[in-house]
Amino acid sequence: MITTCFYVMPTFAPNVLMTAQALTAPISIFSKIPQILLAYRIKSTGQLSTTTAMLNIGGALARVITTITEMQGDMLILIGTASAAFLNIVIVAQIF
Repeated sequence: MITTCFYVMPTFAPNVLMTAQALTAPISIFSKIPQILLAYRIKSTGQLSTTTAMLNIGGALARVITTITEMQGDMLILIGTASAAFLNIVIVAQIF
């Protein structure tokens, strides 16, 4: 017996999708700012892995490049990915 599975992808209204995309930048910023401020205050990043932090930068920069090339520079998504990349760079700079 051959079973065929169909994946039905839910469709969202454009305004719901745009709102979700717009929230990525603030979520990214507000998730990293406390970490950056704490590391600055105590003058140490603690046990933060350099390898993981560097890989975070690589992934964020890959998302920026992909957004520019594949999405024709969609500014809403680009702001979110670029801010994540920048904040990841700040975190790695604090390690050194």
